[in-house]
Amino acid sequence: MTKDRETLVLDAGEYDGELLLTPYVVSKGRIKKFRSKEHAPEWRTHRPGGFSVPEAGILAVGNSTRVTLEDSPVNSVIDLVANSKVAEGSFTVVLDDDRIKIHVPEAEKEKIEAVRKRRTSVEFAALYPGLYLHAVVEALKNLPDHVNTRWAFTIQNALDGLGHSNIDHELLTNDALKFAQILMEQPVGGFLAEALRLDEED
Repeated sequence: MTKDRETLVLDAGEYDGELLLTPYVVSKGRIKKFRSKEHAPEWRTHRPGGFSVPEAGILAVGNSTRVTLEDSPVNSVIDLVANSKVAEGSFTVVLDDDRIKIHVPEAEKEKIEAVRKRRTSVEFAALYPGLYLHAVVEALKNLPDHVNTRWAFTIQNALDGLGHSNIDHELLTNDALKFAQILMEQPVGGFLAEALRLDEED
């Protein structure tokens, strides 16, 4: 990152949609008797004369910052997870990690995965209003409580890209279903279109 332009130059490679940047202060050369007021009192008492730091030794670590490299679809941060504790015919949504987790019974996960492979089926179209849409609704309602997660960044970026960058929490909560449908590109309409197409073919 250059000082005057603040440009980040990345080496060639594959990146997973975002970067977590953590700044480090390192020594350019060996330091003898290094001491700092930032050291804990116990450490300063134990080593009053300081300590030696080798070249390129870490002196301090700053706060990490997430940088989004490209816009990703909302469904790219949603995972289907098998959970034996979930009752048959039910599912739960977990938002505590970097990805939105939809927990389903183990046997039903296998069936859902089989349906997902038939991407043109009416059953596949029904997955979005049935599972994924509900998960996004829950995510929108709880967005302020998870602002540092990857899924929150992805959803916020998607909202920004659709011209909804300044929505307050109350409006987002009250209209979560409306915004979820926008983010998921009106999945109910896709479900109906697929069902009608199959009827016409029959």
